Amino acid sequence: MLSPPGWYPDPAPPAPGDPPLLRFWDGQQWTWQVAPAPGHVPARVAAPTYAAQPAQPPYAAQPPGPTTPDGTPLAPFWPRVAAHLIDALILGAASSVATFPIQLSMQRDMQALLESEPEPGELLSAYLDMFLPLVMWSALAAFVTWTLYTALMLRFKGATVGKMALGLGVRLRDRPGRLPWSSIAARVLTQHGYMLTGVFPWVYLALFWYPWLDCLWAAGDGKRQALHDKAARTNVVRTR
Repeated sequence: MLSPPGWYPDPAPPAPGDPPLLRFWDGQQWTWQVAPAPGHVPARVAAPTYAAQPAQPPYAAQPPGPTTPDGTPLAPFWPRVAAHLIDALILGAASSVATFPIQLSMQRDMQALLESEPEPGELLSAYLDMFLPLVMWSALAAFVTWTLYTALMLRFKGATVGKMALGLGVRLRDRPGRLPWSSIAARVLTQHGYMLTGVFPWVYLALFWYPWLDCLWAAGDGKRQALHDKAARTNVVRTR
C-alpha cells in the first residue's frame, strides 16, 4: 500500500555540506517539490552587518514548465501528439478488421456496377449509396473501439499504450490517484463522442475539424488541457 501524500525525507542523499531535504510525495510518485528539513541550519551562514530580517518560509524548488497544483510536471504538447498517433495505429488496425466485411461487400458491388457500364450520373448516385453506409459503420466501429480501449486503459493503467510508451499518464488535475469512472466518461465522450454522428454520414464528414480543435487546444492552454481534459478535469503528466 502506498503512503499518503505529504512531505517525507528526500530519498536522494544531500550533497556534502548541504542540509537534509524533504520531498513531496503525491501518493504515487516523488514530485519536484523540495524544502529544507526542519531543525537543520546551513553550515555556512554569513554574519549580518545590519539588523537581521525576519526569517522567510522555505520555498519549494519549482520544476521547469507548468505543473499540476501539487507540482507534478505536465506533459509537453508534441509527446502527447506522438502518443495519440501510436494509439491511432493500434486502433485503426482494429477498426479496419471490424469493418472489413463491409469494405469487401462495397468492393464487390462497385465491381458489379462498373461491369454494367452505367451512365455517369447513375454511377455517382450508386457510389454514394454504397459509400455512406461504409462511413456510418466505420465511425461507429471507431467509436466503440476507442471508447472501450481508452476507458479500460485509463481506469486500470492510468494511461493508454501510446502514453505509457512515452512516459506519460493521465490524472485528475487537483489530486493524483486512479481516475473515477465519471471523469473517464466525460473525457472519452468529449474526445470521441463526435463519432456517434456517423449515423448521419454527412454530419460526421462535416465535423472532420473537431478532433484537430480538441488536440490543438492543449497547445495554447496555460494548463495544457485539451477540451476533453477540461471536461474531465484531468491533466496529462510526465511519469518519468
